[in-house]
Amino acid sequence: MRPVDERVRLKKEGGRYHHGNLKDALVLAAERSIAKSGNVDLPLRDVAKLAGVSHAAAYRHFDSKAALLAEVAARGFKALEEQLREAGARGRAPDARLVEVGVAYVAFALESAGAFRVMFEPSLKPLDRFPQLAEASFNALAVFHGVVQEAVAAKVLRADDVSGTVMALWGLVHGHACLLVDGHLAGPFELGPDDAAASARLVVRRLVDGLRER
Repeated sequence: MRPVDERVRLKKEGGRYHHGNLKDALVLAAERSIAKSGNVDLPLRDVAKLAGVSHAAAYRHFDSKAALLAEVAARGFKALEEQLREAGARGRAPDARLVEVGVAYVAFALESAGAFRVMFEPSLKPLDRFPQLAEASFNALAVFHGVVQEAVAAKVLRADDVSGTVMALWGLVHGHACLLVDGHLAGPFELGPDDAAASARLVVRRLVDGLRER
């Protein structure tokens, strides 16, 4: 994997930039910069510089910083949905699938910290300003809803409040992911990125056990 601060170089042909992959290059440059700095307030001009193109060239694909961030976030949610579905398929039982989905969420946050920060950037609200982002966000959350419903149907979890259980699961793994990404668990619990899978599995398992059907 290339370092996050490495500039994205576009191929130059005949003295002119080849823009076939410019949109992808801008998205990648933004992700890398945000992952390194933790700062989402990244001017489009700076992203263009990281991608090795002019400010004007960047505007051919994104008319504003918000449009660029919305694209980063939408791609992030799509990638997250894919990883969550793959993780859910690995579990042999409904409760195991719940745990694996939670672990995958935390792993994604650490592996794609730049995109993860943008996905929950308040300035992009309301998401319906960006239909593609709104749809991608909904589809990722739907994976949580699916595994919870499956566990309820299998009488692993209580059936009294499915929506509340989905919210609890999402809130738990999202909070745990944020604490790990920002290094807040290093001091009090001596947990870092290498401990992510084990710690995520622990906290999700505690939640599942507490919500079991009696």
